[in-house]
Order: sequence, then C-alpha cells, then structure tokens
Amino acid sequence: MIKKINQYLVTHHPQIWNTKLVWVLSAILITHLLYFIAGYLHFDDFNKLHIYSDINSTVVYSTNIGFSVLTSFLILVVWLVFYLRNNPFKSIYPLKPSYFITEFSIIFIIAFSGILFYKSYAVGFVLAAKNKTADVNLVEELNTLNLAHALIPEDKRDYKLHSSCDSLDYIDSLQKLGFKSREYYNDDESILEETETIKTKVITSYDDSLVGVAIRDFERREKEDNNLSLLHYCHKESDILDSATLSKYEINNRVNQLLQSGNKKEVAAILERFEKMTKKYGIENTAATRMYTEYAFSSSKFRPSHFVNNVHLSKEDAAYSEAEDVGYNFPNGKIDFEDLEKSLVNIYGIRNDKGTEFKFWLLMLYLAFAGSLLLFTFRLTPIRVWFTAIAAHFGLNILVGLIGALTIRNEHGFYFMAYIIFIGAYIAHITLRNRYKKTAGVMLVWVSWWLPFLGILVLEHLKDAFRPKEYYNGKIHGISPTYDFLTDNADWLILFVLVLSFLYIGWGITRHFRTWMALPEE
Repeated sequence: MIKKINQYLVTHHPQIWNTKLVWVLSAILITHLLYFIAGYLHFDDFNKLHIYSDINSTVVYSTNIGFSVLTSFLILVVWLVFYLRNNPFKSIYPLKPSYFITEFSIIFIIAFSGILFYKSYAVGFVLAAKNKTADVNLVEELNTLNLAHALIPEDKRDYKLHSSCDSLDYIDSLQKLGFKSREYYNDDESILEETETIKTKVITSYDDSLVGVAIRDFERREKEDNNLSLLHYCHKESDILDSATLSKYEINNRVNQLLQSGNKKEVAAILERFEKMTKKYGIENTAATRMYTEYAFSSSKFRPSHFVNNVHLSKEDAAYSEAEDVGYNFPNGKIDFEDLEKSLVNIYGIRNDKGTEFKFWLLMLYLAFAGSLLLFTFRLTPIRVWFTAIAAHFGLNILVGLIGALTIRNEHGFYFMAYIIFIGAYIAHITLRNRYKKTAGVMLVWVSWWLPFLGILVLEHLKDAFRPKEYYNGKIHGISPTYDFLTDNADWLILFVLVLSFLYIGWGITRHFRTWMALPEE
C-alpha cells in the first residue's frame, strides 16, 4: 500500500512526495494522539490537583515537556534524513515560482505541528480532570475550607480583637483617609501590563498627622493584644468564586452563631467534611481534626488552642539547627491548607479554561516560522554559504554590540542602527552578487532571517514614538490614539507582520535566490 501511495504521489504530486509530507504528518498526528491519551491517563488521582500548579489546556508542567521536545527532535531528524536526499532547486530543475512558496508552506506546516506534542498532553490531562471532578460542589467545598480554617487555628493574629471585623473596618477607613490617588499614563515599562494604555492609579501618602497618629496607635495596640477568641475571626482563606461563597463577615457570623449557641453537632459536621476533603485530595493532615470540636468549646470565651502548623525544634534539633537534616516538630499536627486551596483553584481553572490564548499560538507560529526559515535557507543555498552565514552572524553580533555600546545613547538610536544594518545587507547582496557571489549569498540569508523580526522592531519603534509622555508634576502630555491602537491590537499586528513576511519570502526573497543561484561561480 505504501508503495502504491508513493507511486501516485510521485506521478501526480511530486513536491508532496519529495517533502514526505504525507508520511511525516501521519507520524505527527499519531504522536499527538498518543500524547493526548497519555495526558488523559495521567490524571488518575485527585492529588494531581495540588501536585501541579496552574493546570490548563496549554501546558502541564511535568516531565512530559522534556519528552515532547525529545519526540519533536527525533521526528524532525528522521524526516530531514529523507527530505534532504533530493533537492530539485540545487539540481537545477526547471521550477515554477509557486514551487518555492509551496515548499516553504510545507516546511512551516511540519515544523508547527511537530512542536506541540505537550499541548496535546495538556488537553488530554485537562479533559480527564474536568470529567473526574464534574461532581465536585466547588462552592460547598470552598465554604467548608473557609469555615474549617476559622475553627482550626493556624495563626494567632487571626484571632486577636484587633483582627475582628469591626477592627479591620476601622483600620481600613483610617487608611483610606490617609491616602489619595491620581490617574496618569504610566511610562515605566517594568510595571506596565499587557494593555499599556490602561490608566494606573498611584497611591501617595497624605500628610495628615491625626490619621497617622491613629494608625500608629492601632498598630501598637495590636502588637500588645492578647485577647484571643474564635469569635474574633474575620478572614477568608480562599477567595475563589468570591461572590458565590461566604464573605468574611458571613464566616464571622456563622462561627459566632455556632459557638454561642453551643451547636457542637454542626461544628463537628464541618470538620468532618473538611477531613474528608483532605483525604480526597491527598492533602497532608496529621492533626486530630475532629478533636477541634472539643477544643472550640473548651473555653467559655472560645479562646483558640492547639494551633496547627506551628514549628518547634526539639532540643536535639535546636542544637544543630544549621544542619541540612533538621527535623521539625509539629506538636499539634500539620495541615497543608495551601495545597487544599491549590486543588480547588485548579478545579475552578479547569472548569473555566477558555482554551489556549492567542499569544501562545502567536509565539508558536513565530518559533515554527523561525525554524522553517533556517531550513528553507539551507535548502536554497550551498552548505558552505549557509554555515558561513551562521558563523559570521556571531561575529556580527559582537561587532554591533560594541558599536552600540560606544555610540547609542537612546532607544531610537538602536532602532535606526537595526534599520541601517538590514537595508545595508539587502543593498550589499544586490550590488555584490555579480562579483562576490558567496558574500552576496551570506547577505541574502541574513536578510531572510531578519525579515519577520524587523516588522516587530518597527511596531515597537512606533509604540515608543507615539507613547504619551508624563511630566513630573503629574500632568499628561497628550493622549495618543495611535499609541492606543498599536497597543490594543499588538497581537494582530504581529500576526499581520508574520503573514507579510511569509508572502514576501515566498514570492520575493526566493526570486533573489533564483537569480543568485543562476550566477556563475566566483
């Protein structure tokens, strides 16, 4: 059957036969399916929900990434062994102009599809997790976590009188009085978000001595506060589904109601549900969870006791506290609340997974495009010229770095130097190709490699040129619709640059290669 398919291809579609497109794509699709199945089967236990952070359908951070890279490398190497056997261009076959853009398209399709195996693994993993956690009542479990965290003391500060809801509201109101805000365009690249046109609120201290004294007095009394009670708890351990779950005020009211009414049965039920959750998600829990019902009612003022996660060194360990094998003692046990919250966060993320972001696909397209360019230029030039281009490029980087360090004083200088280098290489190819064919070939290879990234550089230059500038007195120096357009549509503009680069390389640059190859040798 394989022989018949090859005969058909070589007769009717020789370019597809020559590039081995059918066979390599078949191998890639089968590999994607295998990675999808592996990802699906890997989610075999709920403890995976806290082992992996930020589970999503783009990537699962595990050893599958390394295997994916290795698989991509092996498939592409095997394909290249067969693909590079026959080169019609270097063999001076009569080729149509459309041959080159078709060849480049085939290389690009293979490169793009061959670097995404970890993505198929992640899709399978997320699908399995979504199916197996479908019955989880996330709101109920979040409420259980938040209520249990109030009844199982972890941090003394949560139970001080100064941590009660009234005290927190009081200090919040003081801090609001002590601050003022202003809006402006932030020109600091290090703290800009993706949409750089968003106006940023900047908080500045307001000079009010009465408010400052009150805040400092509150902080002083808080440090001295030893009036601990479960009734003071006003905290929300996890704020996922914030509007659908109990607020910190509702948690405080619920705990107060249960304790003051002596409702041991409901307290025990909450702690029992919490203990079952820790077992279900494989969370470390060495505390006597159910005993905290008795602990809660052991004091008439509901003073918290038996704090979990308190680390104490034994006498032996304290003497060797700097040693690597220090053993820690948890007198009242340890409960990993953080891992439990991570499990619930991942369930929420899985259920609200909106698929892979456009930025991810754009990055993968550019990586595949860059790899395809390397191979395509290798396909169009003699081996000696291609390797000379690589070696000389390292030297060029060093030279440009030295010149830039000595002469460039701002970003605009960097942009103009990049433009001069690109245009200079293009002109050098055209002017030198009749006399210095190898040098002209190196220049043409460089121009091909730089073209898609030059477009991104132009976009960044335009953004810098039209970016609104802020005076130090806080006033805005104009609003720029052009800057807003460039930032709001940055991803689409980059994709547009990629498409233009693809078309120009397929129809324009290849024309230069054909002219250059037809020239006599030096």
